[in-house]
Amino acid sequence: AMPPHDLYLLADRHFVSPEATRQRFRSHLYRASSQTRSSRGNKSQNGIQDAHCSFIRRHSINSMSVLDGTKYASLASLLSCSRPFEAALTRSAFQVLFLAIALHCIHFCYLGYLPLESHKHVQKLRFTALELRGGSSPENMKVSSIGVRMSGVDIPIQKVSVEGSVLTADFGQEVAWDAWYLNTSLSSIELDPVRFYVENFDAKTGKWVMVGSSSFFAYLNSYCFIHGRFQTSTVRGQQEIFTVENKCAKLQLACKAATCIFLTSIVLCGLTGKVELGLFLYKLAHITNFVLYLWCGYKGWSLGEHLNGNIAYEPMLIMSMFWLCSYICIGCFQQQYVTLSFQVQSALVLLIFRYTAGRPHYGSVDVGMSMTICLLILTFSGVSVPLLQLWQKRQARKQIMPDRLQYDQVWSSVLSACGAEFDELEQLVRNHRESCSDDARQYLQHGDLSPCQTLEDLYANNELATLQLRSSILRWGAASNGQLHAQTGEDGSYVKAKDAQAEGGKQVHWAPVKRRTRVVEKAIRVHGGDLSRVTDIVRECLIFDEVGDIALCLQEIVKDQSVEVVRIKNRLHHSFDAESTAGYRDVLINLRMLSMSWKVVEVQLILKQFDALKSKDGHRRYVAYRNSICA
Repeated sequence: AMPPHDLYLLADRHFVSPEATRQRFRSHLYRASSQTRSSRGNKSQNGIQDAHCSFIRRHSINSMSVLDGTKYASLASLLSCSRPFEAALTRSAFQVLFLAIALHCIHFCYLGYLPLESHKHVQKLRFTALELRGGSSPENMKVSSIGVRMSGVDIPIQKVSVEGSVLTADFGQEVAWDAWYLNTSLSSIELDPVRFYVENFDAKTGKWVMVGSSSFFAYLNSYCFIHGRFQTSTVRGQQEIFTVENKCAKLQLACKAATCIFLTSIVLCGLTGKVELGLFLYKLAHITNFVLYLWCGYKGWSLGEHLNGNIAYEPMLIMSMFWLCSYICIGCFQQQYVTLSFQVQSALVLLIFRYTAGRPHYGSVDVGMSMTICLLILTFSGVSVPLLQLWQKRQARKQIMPDRLQYDQVWSSVLSACGAEFDELEQLVRNHRESCSDDARQYLQHGDLSPCQTLEDLYANNELATLQLRSSILRWGAASNGQLHAQTGEDGSYVKAKDAQAEGGKQVHWAPVKRRTRVVEKAIRVHGGDLSRVTDIVRECLIFDEVGDIALCLQEIVKDQSVEVVRIKNRLHHSFDAESTAGYRDVLINLRMLSMSWKVVEVQLILKQFDALKSKDGHRRYVAYRNSICA
């Protein structure tokens, strides 16, 4: 839009304050870019697509970018990157896991689809007391009668026998029933049974089958018998009726079907590369299941099923918390709480597991087995993932340990010799850090300050930015005894910035622009896929013999009226943890040149002792370490 020399004049000649200069520049740039867009409008009408209007449809971060950004990262470390779910969804191992869970849900839906029929071929009914209200021996149990019904009509009993705590009713023939009842005795309430179970003698199979309990968990068309305490009526001669019906079965089936549909859709999104849609469906699945299970628990309570011993509302409410916690941990906070999500979910499933573990059940769905499988998967994930991550990090640290020891040795040496100067440098950084804007984002060249969303926008005008940065590097280095890598083909050779400035920088081996593949990696692994957060695409470095020269260079940069310092990272201080950099240390400065204020560049100020340890082999080891932690 504007010629470069006009941009420099705008930044230098009319200087009032850095902020006023930036605002004036941006207004000028916006007018120029508006004229440029107007001139481009005719081209768009002639069939040539306007790049500014279509950047989202070209090369923004998509599923292929997510795959490219994490394909060299270790499997366990994917859950530590900034987009863990989308990264995991590109891997076949996680796709198979989701598909297996979806198939398990489909199997559950198939088994639980048909309603539970009435009990048939019943010849006898056996009632066994486990605990009395007063705490005396169950053999002292007193009830007036027990019996069964079919469609509200009592079925006659031919014979009743009592042996201790067991009461058996013999029908004398094969009958079918859909409800059983218990009449309290006329004796003391202390002899009422409060824990008990009921069994059928199936004439067809010749076996006793448990069909009722003082407390149970009704799920789909099955019952899990818990034998908890029942609130037996204290009214004498009161009839307690227990029906073979789960009034929340359809809603429970809807919960399972929703999980099945969402998981299957998420797997399809992973296979087709639509990971962003998969993440949306993942969050929607959690919200939907939270609402459905909460509704299911509330409905069970409002219908009063707990009064008949059905405590299904408790597991349903726990399952609603299961989905809510998972959504909060993964859907909102992303990588920091992925492992915690597995552990919280395991704890919640364990609460349900205590209802179902080792309990007898009746029906086609074995709830206890399902909870056992779910608990094993979540517990394995919650324990194995962090252990595997720790193991991979330890292996990577072993690989990079030689470099780490060298850097630490150099750091100990220079720190003991120049400790006071490092403290002065840290104080200088703190003083200037307050004036930094901290707006470390790459913007579009147009005046609306929209963040970059495509690689094309991110790499636009980088050649001009590189030339301007190199010119400033030579100026700052010449004023602070800085050095640069020489273009001699030999490692460890340097040229003074003052000499390089006199020759126009021809002797300098300048840093290349960051590769696009690494930009995508960094955006996905660290910045949540936000390309505008990658601020070291255009970068240069200055090497110094003394710590004081680094401080002098920093002062030169800060007082330069043609730049705006965005952020300063002082890694040459004992408070910095060099674990993430494998021991390497320097001072990083992100800044904007007022002639191109939409673009952020990076300047590295390095002590020669650290720079001398750099090597291609060491860099390869660091890349392997970086992949192991998905950084």
